[in-house]
Amino acid sequence: MVLKDQRLFCLMSLTKVNFILLMLLNGAILFLFVNFTQLSQKNSFDSQRIDQLERRPIVDVNDFEFPQAGESGRAVDTSFQIEPTRIAQTPLPTATTKPTPAPTNVSAPKSAQITYIPLFGGESRTTDTNWTNVAGSDVQLKISDYGSNPYATWDAITWVVGGSGDVTLRLFDVTNGVGVSGSEISVSSAQPTLVSSGRLSFFTGNNTYRVQMKSQTSSPVQFDFGRIKIVY
Repeated sequence: MVLKDQRLFCLMSLTKVNFILLMLLNGAILFLFVNFTQLSQKNSFDSQRIDQLERRPIVDVNDFEFPQAGESGRAVDTSFQIEPTRIAQTPLPTATTKPTPAPTNVSAPKSAQITYIPLFGGESRTTDTNWTNVAGSDVQLKISDYGSNPYATWDAITWVVGGSGDVTLRLFDVTNGVGVSGSEISVSSAQPTLVSSGRLSFFTGNNTYRVQMKSQTSSPVQFDFGRIKIVY
């Protein structure tokens, strides 16, 4: 008896579900039918408007006659004419021009200049291990004559004639009685060799400078020629 009631309940539930689905399907069909009807009416209305526009007569602009002055029955309205005197009295706007900037002279960077001051030796030789003056090598120099920020170096041709050891040279400030700072150079070559110094520090003023030389081991050494290089 219970089993029969359960089957009957299931059958009734299935019937209700089928009925609901059928109602939803009918509603959807009705909605689509209404939308299709409205769309057909709108397309028919747009087609009628287009047909009416196509049937309207075309007006040729060339066939239209404009009223001419002096024709009978067609007076020309001159109330909007502008008096020439009024135009002449109206000041016209004047164009304003911007002042042309004056050209600026830009000077090119100044290239460095170089001056050489020769220092003659005349094949001077010595075996002395103390500083020895090189005869005929004196020069006068005022470093301030070469601008506000010059720098100077010097080089010389020298060598050890025989034996071993080094030959050392320097510039000596005769006016102030001191060696020039940074001027000592030396070489141990047995052949004439060009050797250069670093930057020199000169005292201010017009001073006399000379070359001095010495041998490290009492071997004969020789100085031939030198020069001071000033860059400014």
